[in-house]
Amino acid sequence: MENKFLLAIGLIIIVVLFSIGVFLSDQQLDVAGCTAKWKLVSVNVPRSDLCPSNSCVASPSAQQHNAIVDALLCACEKTKYVQYSDEAVNNRIKEVVNNFFGYTLTANEVCEQPGSFLVKRSYG
Repeated sequence: MENKFLLAIGLIIIVVLFSIGVFLSDQQLDVAGCTAKWKLVSVNVPRSDLCPSNSCVASPSAQQHNAIVDALLCACEKTKYVQYSDEAVNNRIKEVVNNFFGYTLTANEVCEQPGSFLVKRSYG
């Protein structure tokens, strides 16, 4: 009987530790060698272009949005450098834009006018 309780407690501890690791770890996405990283929990950030106060709280969705925008801008620089000749990079940009922003655009359309929708969110 005692072994069952010890096994159950051990299993619960493992599940809790695994859950903590999943929810507190960084999430990331690769866009043609440009990595976007964000956390699944709100974090405090210091004053910056995105934080007008002395400190702000960055929500997970705002972190994800801004990280993906940064990665897409980086990937755009890569594909513009080779004059859009790398189809793998172009397709990855197109795929990420479609999956995260819901737009069906080519890499050329995204990268030639990035200010159209690749705009970062400020933190509150």
